[in-house]
Parts: sequence; structure tokens; C-alpha cells
Amino acid sequence: MRVIIVDFKLIDIPKLFQSYKDEKLFEHCISCNKYLLQDDTHYIIEKAIRNYPNLNSKDVIFEYAMCFDCVEKMREEISEESMNNINKYFNENVISIPIFVSTQEIVPDINKYIEKCLVTGESITTLNEYVIQAYCISDKLDLTFFPYMISEKVMNDITNLLSNKTLDFLNGFMDKHFGYPPELNDILTRRLILI
Repeated sequence: MRVIIVDFKLIDIPKLFQSYKDEKLFEHCISCNKYLLQDDTHYIIEKAIRNYPNLNSKDVIFEYAMCFDCVEKMREEISEESMNNINKYFNENVISIPIFVSTQEIVPDINKYIEKCLVTGESITTLNEYVIQAYCISDKLDLTFFPYMISEKVMNDITNLLSNKTLDFLNGFMDKHFGYPPELNDILTRRLILI
């Protein structure tokens, strides 16, 4: 297990979890448009990223922030079968959970949290695609629920565990919020990991 040393739970949201498009903090929930930067608003940030190691470059496939009320509503739309399969998969396969040790000497490097896939342990530098996710409160990132990264392999594994009903629901979400052509929905849905 990796050890990540922290002395506090809330830190300023680092650039990595800010909007790539706008180069600032996410301000609104993608689903209900709730303003996220007010006191005590809990939300997640998720980004799917394509890595081009030979070019030393990255591209954000999609990104969004969603308030926790909307996350819960989305979870209710996911079939019980799919949720059970996802929970079982993570319970049996997560290998890289940070252990927190307290110190006052450093500010945590957020890259340490996401340098290895939560499930496979693969290094972020070797992956073609990956998803990162963080839990935030107002304008702070909450380290209690540590940010994580999952690899393309894990995204594919999870997609294979989803029921047709859940896949249809996630395709609809992608179409509504990102407007991708229908032929790309199946490819992009596997990157949407609301857990």
C-alpha cells in the first residue's frame, strides 16, 4: 500500500481538477446547474483523459462536476444488478489505497494520489486512457475521500458488468450533456464511472 502524508482533510482544488476548458474551478452541476462554490456543497469532479506518451501530450475527452444530490439520483437509475456487480468488482480488486499519516511539513502532491490505477496498479504514465475523480466541498478538495485514477482496462471491465438498462441510461446521459454522435456513445459510456 502507498503511504500519503497529510495533516488536513481539505485543500485548495488543484489545477488538475479544475476545468480544462475554462481554466478555472467548476462552478455548476452538470445536471441541475446548482452553484457548487457555496458553503457546504458536496460534489464530484470526473475527467476522462487520453494520453499521448510519444508526444508528451494529453487531451481531456470529457469533464464535469456533479452535486452529490444528482450523483445519488444517477445511482438510483443504475440497475441493482449493475450496482452489485460494480461493488463486487471493486471490493475484490482494489489494490492501491493510500494510508494517511499526519505531519505538518508538507502540502500533499495530488499527483501521488492518482499516479497508479486504483485496481491494476498501472502507472498513469503508461496508460493510453484513464479516468480521474475527486470529491469536493465548495472550493476545496476533500482528502477524506481520496482522489483516484482508474485505467482503460478497468473502464472496460466495469462496462462489461453493466446491464443493458444501465448502459442505455449512461448513453442518454452522455448524449444529453456532451452531444456526441450516437456511434461514439458506447465508446464514451465506458469512461463514465459514477461510483
